[in-house]
Amino acid sequence: MLKISHLLCISVFICTIVAYLIFFTLGRRWRRKFEAEGVGYWKAPKEERVKELMEGVWQPRLISGLYFLAYFIEGYVRTVIMVWASLFLLQVLEVNTLDVALFMGLIYVAWSWKMFIGMVSDACPIRWRGRHYRRTPWFLLSGLMSVAASIPFLLYDPRNMPLWTGLFPSLTAIMSADCILDLAADSYVMDVVPPEWHARILGGVAFSARSIGGAAACILPPLFLAIGGYRLVFLTAGLVGALVFPCLLLKEPELEHERIFSKKTIAFTFTERTIPLMLVVQLGIALSPRAFASPIGGMFTLIAGEVVGLSTDAVAKFSLAGVLAGVPGALLGGWAADKWGHKRTYMVSIILLSTLGMMWSTLRLGMAVWFTVLAVATNFFLQFRTGSTMGLMADLTPLGLTSTVSQMYASFVWIGGILASAIVGSLIKTSLPVCVIVVSLIPIMQLIALQFVRPYEAGKATKI
Repeated sequence: MLKISHLLCISVFICTIVAYLIFFTLGRRWRRKFEAEGVGYWKAPKEERVKELMEGVWQPRLISGLYFLAYFIEGYVRTVIMVWASLFLLQVLEVNTLDVALFMGLIYVAWSWKMFIGMVSDACPIRWRGRHYRRTPWFLLSGLMSVAASIPFLLYDPRNMPLWTGLFPSLTAIMSADCILDLAADSYVMDVVPPEWHARILGGVAFSARSIGGAAACILPPLFLAIGGYRLVFLTAGLVGALVFPCLLLKEPELEHERIFSKKTIAFTFTERTIPLMLVVQLGIALSPRAFASPIGGMFTLIAGEVVGLSTDAVAKFSLAGVLAGVPGALLGGWAADKWGHKRTYMVSIILLSTLGMMWSTLRLGMAVWFTVLAVATNFFLQFRTGSTMGLMADLTPLGLTSTVSQMYASFVWIGGILASAIVGSLIKTSLPVCVIVVSLIPIMQLIALQFVRPYEAGKATKI
């Protein structure tokens, strides 16, 4: 029987492919018409036009600081819901495992459909006092939803709330607000950050902040449990989301020419081979050592407990160490990718991760020190890869379709999760070392796809 999360991913995959084919069909028809009329996408040299579009809105310190805040919120909220909501359902309410899986799968429903929410954000800007706003309304909505979702935990103890009509909608609202914040923050940054800063901001700042937020969500909830129980834990998850309101200070760029969701943008985007190639690259993120080395993955706990023989307390400490290892990894990876090239750095990170991943097959009972080295090193390079990954995504996302295209790329990581689960589920029954080696070698295939990825006319970058 398929898990609800798998069914969601399959439905997202089908809808994403259908949407892509529709855009491709329309884009090909419109592009032929534009080219017959001698119409191109950029009217000025690309470097010059990018500079013009970024002028007046690119504020490095303000954008970096508020983007850090947004991803700290995201990391904290996601980890609280993922870890502590599951424990609450299993240990306090004693809900059966099947219902917990259903509950947690449905909570993430908004994350599965981010591409289509992003399409609304791109295509339907809100006009206010003579200006158009594509991202500000979503920052505001995220904050308001977080505050509203916190109210039930002010009024009621979650132990006394109906599971499906009380607790479920409250936690779903918190996670949906987090999803909307993620979409608004990524889309805004891709709108206004110059290509030479893509990896440092989108990869380095964002994912170091997410790691710190995740670490805080591992450390603080036990203290909250001692003070006010799970009621306080869930309340803080909602109230942390309200910290998004300072993001309303960000200045939105004017909607002009390349920034507009239009026939021309679609025509010069979806007819290029770069998009399907980048989707293949995105699949490789899930089909990688992340499947077993990430502290929030089930295989990490399995390997730590069953293979190495660590206690539950020790596993928790190693998970925290793995999360924190991602902070310097994300920052260094973002800097390296912007300095030496997004594609080149990504290719190097694939080789390093695959090598480290295969080393996990050497783990045996009692090898705690070696497990520590592998866990820290692998999670460091998992986040190191993030800088170049996000840099590539931003490079290959047109300004007029920022949310639509970037969230389509991101959805393929979710889709890759289905394949990763299927591969791991079948191979782990045969041999854990074989499973680890196969999952580590699969990403090497990305090197082939990356050879053909080029900046296309509707993208922001002139080189990658």
